[in-house]
Amino acid sequence: KPYLSNMTEINCSVLGTVDNNQASVCEQPIAADDILSFSDKYMRDGKNKGTKSAGMASLDRRIPAPISKDLTERIQSTSQKVFNAIGASGVARIDYMVTEKDEVYITEINTIPGSLAFYLWEASGISFRELIDRLVDIAQVEYKSKHSIKTAFESDLS
Repeated sequence: KPYLSNMTEINCSVLGTVDNNQASVCEQPIAADDILSFSDKYMRDGKNKGTKSAGMASLDRRIPAPISKDLTERIQSTSQKVFNAIGASGVARIDYMVTEKDEVYITEINTIPGSLAFYLWEASGISFRELIDRLVDIAQVEYKSKHSIKTAFESDLS
């Protein structure tokens, strides 16, 4: 399609590994205009006067996103598929644009350090502390897994 209009941004986070992950609630970031601009995302003032570049952390958002249960489940499922497809582990936030007809378009995946998406996990019942604990546990398991791989090759070479 050459042009899509009246799009709404919806975001969802995934936590875990390729073998075992879960999706968060969805959010709808609130744009100053019709669509989130570069300025909305990356140049907005911080919560404290005089601070700049608070970006996404300073956005107003609707959590959970005001979308149907079916659309929520589709976005959560797609988020897990995207996470798995890139072999991710830890946490990532996947951003979408959704048309008025509920057509879903993936726009980007934001991994650490770009996005911790802690506010989505808090809304999903996981505290910031628990999120960090889970991320440390995931990192330890992934590290052990990657550093315990041994490969043996049989050969006729003498």
